[in-house]
Amino acid sequence: MKNIITKVLIGIVMIPMLFACEDWLNVQPKTKIKSEKVFDTKKYFEQALIGVYLSISEKSLYGQELSFYFLDAAAGIYDFKSERGKYFDSSIRDYTKPVNVSIISNIWSRAYNAIANLNNILENIETQTYLDDVTAKLIEGEARGLRAFIHFDLLRMFGPGNLANNRSGLDELAIPYVTNYEQFLSPQLKTSGVLAEIHKDLELAIKLLNYGDKWGPDFPKDNNMLLDDEFFKQDRRYRFNYWAANAIKARAYLWEGDYKNALLFSEKFIKDSPIEFVKESDILRNGDLVFTREFVFGLDVHDIYNESNIRRYFEVSPTDLSAEQVVDIMYVKKERFNTIFEANGVGQSDFRQNHQFAKYDNDKLLRKYYRSDIVSNSNNKLGIIRKPEMYYVAAECLNELGIRKNDALTYLNAVRTSRTVVDPLVDTDAIKKEIEKEYYKDLFGEGQVFYFLKRLGYTSMPYSGEALNPKSFELPIPQSELDFGRE
Repeated sequence: MKNIITKVLIGIVMIPMLFACEDWLNVQPKTKIKSEKVFDTKKYFEQALIGVYLSISEKSLYGQELSFYFLDAAAGIYDFKSERGKYFDSSIRDYTKPVNVSIISNIWSRAYNAIANLNNILENIETQTYLDDVTAKLIEGEARGLRAFIHFDLLRMFGPGNLANNRSGLDELAIPYVTNYEQFLSPQLKTSGVLAEIHKDLELAIKLLNYGDKWGPDFPKDNNMLLDDEFFKQDRRYRFNYWAANAIKARAYLWEGDYKNALLFSEKFIKDSPIEFVKESDILRNGDLVFTREFVFGLDVHDIYNESNIRRYFEVSPTDLSAEQVVDIMYVKKERFNTIFEANGVGQSDFRQNHQFAKYDNDKLLRKYYRSDIVSNSNNKLGIIRKPEMYYVAAECLNELGIRKNDALTYLNAVRTSRTVVDPLVDTDAIKKEIEKEYYKDLFGEGQVFYFLKRLGYTSMPYSGEALNPKSFELPIPQSELDFGRE
C-alpha cells in the first residue's frame, strides 16, 4: 500500500448568517498573523466551533451519507426494487462505481477539511490570553474531542477491521492523523499509531471537559456568570461533551479489541451519565422518532427531511412517485424485518418497530427521519451516539471476557424493557446473537451497522447470507490521494 500523504484543503467553513466580520472572511491558509487577528475575541472561537458542527452536518458527512444513506446501504440493510436505484451500487459494495467514487471522495475531503478547521482553533487557543478558564477548557475540549471522533470514523471506514482477531491489522498503514493547521502534507500512520493519537486527544478532551463542560463532574456549577452565558445554555447533547468523549473512548477500545478498557468506560457511562432512555410517551406526545432524549452526541441538520429527499427514499407510497423515482426506494423485506424484530413473537410490543417503520405493501420503510406534523424539537435532529450503544458495548465486553454474563443479560434487558419488550432474555449462550439483533433494531438508519459488521469480521451478511470478504467494508482511499502520495 502506498504511504500516502494527505493534502488538506484548509479553509474556515463560512456561514454568512454567522460571520459578518471582514477579518474573518479575509483569513487565508498559512497566514498566521491574520488567523491570530481573527481569533481575538471569545465570539470568534465560538463561531469557528459552530462552523465545524455545521460542516460535519453536511449531506456528504453525517447529515446523510454517514448516517442513513451510503453507510447503511453498504451494510446491506436495505432492499431495492431495481438495480438502477441510486444506492444499489453502494449496497453491493462496488466502490469503483462512479456514484461511490464521488461519495467516498467527498467523505474524505470534507472530513479532513473539518479537521483542519479544528486544528486552526486549537493552535489559536494555545496563544490566547483573554478567555476565562472554563470557556478555554470547553472550547479546547470540544475541538480535541471532535478531532479524535472524526479521525476515528475515518479509521473505521478506510482502515482494517476485525482487530480483535486480526492483530496484524494494527501494523497496516491506515490514514493520516492531522494535527497541524498549516501542515499540508501529513503522512499515513499505522492503525496502531492512529489509535494512539485518538486516545491521546480523547484523554485530554475528557480532562478538559471534566471542568469546562456543564456535564463534567468538576464544572463550577456555582459560577452564575458562566451559567448565564448564551454559549453555555446550548443543549450539551448537541455538542461534543464530557460523556461523548467517554463514549467514543469505549467505542475506540472496542474497535481494537481491548475489552477490559471498553468495559471500564461503558460501565462508567452506564453508572454515572445523566442521559435517560426515551419513553414511548415522548414519541406519542412529541413525535420524537429519533429518540433525542437518549442522545449522547447529536447534530442539528438543516431541513433534513427535504434536503435529503427523505420522502423519495423512505417515506412514500409508490403511487406518489414517477416510475423513474420508484427505483430509488430503499425498504426492508417483510421476512427479514420480521426475523430481526421478532415481529411474530416477543417483538410485537417493541415500540421501535411500531413507531420507526411504516408499511410498504407487505414490506417496511424506515420512518425514523419522517417529519412529524406534531410540532417537535426532534425535527432535523440526528443521533451520532445514543445511550443504548453503551449497554451493548458493556454486554459484548462481558461476554467476550467470559465474566458476569448475567450482568450482560441485565444490560440487554434494560434496553429491551425501555422499548416495551416484555419477555426478558435469560440464555447466556445467546448473548452474541442478541447483541447483533439489538444493533439492527436500535441503530437502523444511523450508520453503525456497517461498523458493527466490519469490527467483528463477518464473512456473510446476517439475515441474507450474502458472502463477504475482509475488504467488503474497507473503503478505498480516493485515487487523488494515492496519485499525490509517494512510496
